[in-house]
Amino acid sequence: MGRETTSSQRIAEMMDKLNITQADIVRTTKIPKSTLSNYLSGKRTPDQFGLSVIADPYGINPAWLMGYDVPMFLKDLVTTFETSADYELAWDRSGGGRHPIELTPEEHTLILEYRAADDADRKMVERILAYATRLKEVPHEDN
Repeated sequence: MGRETTSSQRIAEMMDKLNITQADIVRTTKIPKSTLSNYLSGKRTPDQFGLSVIADPYGINPAWLMGYDVPMFLKDLVTTFETSADYELAWDRSGGGRHPIELTPEEHTLILEYRAADDADRKMVERILAYATRLKEVPHEDN
């Protein structure tokens, strides 16, 4: 599994594939525009954390952004994960390090299932969660 391309090429390819602009990435990730421009021009190479910051909001595999010959999207990896421990090991090996938030095994499973879901199923989950949030805001009478 050697490096095939540079991070700058992969970030540009990600932008093209997702039809996003530098401004979109800056807005989403809070990376300074000049930093992103330097990454894209090859003047600077992002470290693993920087690549994870770019990759995470878009479901991109950080190892792919590093130039490795692996699937671009994390959702394409989920079929190989049987447990949250397998996912965590793959995350560590991809250069993602440890998650900034400790997740329970149930939360890992839900994330993996969500990433593996198609757009229609994801929208349904999002609608259910939005509905549950609205229900919490409605005053209830205790009888």
